[in-house]
Amino acid sequence: MPDEVRKDYYVPLFNISIDGKKLEYDIAKDIINVTYEDKLNAADIFSFTLWVRHEKPEYFHSNKLTRIDSELFDEGGGVEIKIGYSNDLHTMVVGEITALEPVFSQDGIATLTVRGQNRYHRLRRERRRRPFLDMSDSQIAAQIAREMNLTPDVDHTDERYSYVYQNNQNNIHFLKHRAASINYEVWVTDRTLHFKKSGSGQRKLYVLEWGKTLRSFSPRLNTFNQLSKVIVKGYNLQEKELIGIAKNGDEITKMGGKRTGAQAVEDAYDSDAEFAIVDRPVRSQHEAEEMAKAKYNKTTMDYITGSGTCIGTPEVRTGKIIELKGMGKRFSGLYYITSSKHTINDTGYLTKFEVKRNAA
Repeated sequence: MPDEVRKDYYVPLFNISIDGKKLEYDIAKDIINVTYEDKLNAADIFSFTLWVRHEKPEYFHSNKLTRIDSELFDEGGGVEIKIGYSNDLHTMVVGEITALEPVFSQDGIATLTVRGQNRYHRLRRERRRRPFLDMSDSQIAAQIAREMNLTPDVDHTDERYSYVYQNNQNNIHFLKHRAASINYEVWVTDRTLHFKKSGSGQRKLYVLEWGKTLRSFSPRLNTFNQLSKVIVKGYNLQEKELIGIAKNGDEITKMGGKRTGAQAVEDAYDSDAEFAIVDRPVRSQHEAEEMAKAKYNKTTMDYITGSGTCIGTPEVRTGKIIELKGMGKRFSGLYYITSSKHTINDTGYLTKFEVKRNAA
């Protein structure tokens, strides 16, 4: 069962391949740290650090400083990192080397840290000025994916816009802006660009319990920015007023909770907290309504936020739902993961994560 302590937690493993070839044992045995991080609407990043010379290099019968100049670690090299236990390794990232950081210490010890990102970073490297004519957001995302030699994986959007302009923005900044207005998310895995609905309404993937697999958790319940209503006002080309409203009941999900942050504000302070958007172009009634719902849902998800650590768990990844148990009724429940960091070193395998939810 996912919430039980696994017997092999004390034997974490990793597997690193570069340009399709697994690292030779002579190199792999000198790796002292492997780290993988992912974050909502951001690039996945990775690093691994290896010895290139110990305090007494003559002990090894060769000078390993040649690794500093090895073509194996050239910029742009393709890297795949798997992490897990025993025969259960999970592919964490397929990316490219983007940085090298050697350290030459005064005590004769030298290390090399190899850093990289997945192909998300390629979407940030060029600013564009161009129009998209008579296209939906899903069509725009699919076109950009193909331009970047990525396979599009998009959720269909109905609204077609006569004119959308990418105004001196890189592709990912432009797509994130489009996604935010309809409560979508953008990420890359290997050679696939995903443009999808928020995953906060999906089923739970994993269970962590305080005192067992969950080592620590620090949540914060905050009503300050919770909104009971979002109103979007605009005008189309025919000067017709467009009004979109989102309020209690328009949540994608309550994540197993009974009362959202918006309801808590109304009950606790006997007042409504409204937010109006009047400075954004709105082309149709449907767009006004989608924009209001996106803002409302984004805000409600900040009702309870938290950060925690657990025994190394490859399944704890950004964009997934986990259940946290053993912390009372208010703070136990389903949470949406917004970032994770997985580290394997001489102390073992540890996962850190950040989460949020919209109800308690």
